[in-house]
Amino acid sequence: MRYLFRLGPPWSEELARSLMVWMTFLLAPYIYKRNLFVNLDVILDRLSPLWVKIIRFTHVLLEMVVIVVLLYLSWKFMLNGKFSTSASLGIKMIYIFAVLPVGCGMLLVVSIEKLIDFLVFFSTGEAVGTQKYMVLSYETEESSNQEVAK
Repeated sequence: MRYLFRLGPPWSEELARSLMVWMTFLLAPYIYKRNLFVNLDVILDRLSPLWVKIIRFTHVLLEMVVIVVLLYLSWKFMLNGKFSTSASLGIKMIYIFAVLPVGCGMLLVVSIEKLIDFLVFFSTGEAVGTQKYMVLSYETEESSNQEVAK
């Protein structure tokens, strides 16, 4: 029908957009836990290991503050969706907006896990949990940099 009349179903674009938002917010905690977001470590590479630990710990604390604010704002935004209906899907927008606080809540759980892992790492020096992903990524980068240097 789409190619014959050059007219697609009206709900397809809205459904695709909604599913992409859901996918993004449900995958963000997974990516965050494994430190797969883009990092710019140019400055950190020039600092001592103690300063790197301090900056990374502060970074996790700041991330937690931002996530809590986003959780609060996304909750308010989601509740506003109960008064409106999707134009082409015909469902309440609260169901589409529900992924925002769910995703932020999962990000907060991962952030708390990172904070605990940092505290264990500081006290024992052993990489556990989310710290293992960070150590593995740095070891991989270092080995690839050494291969390039040869």
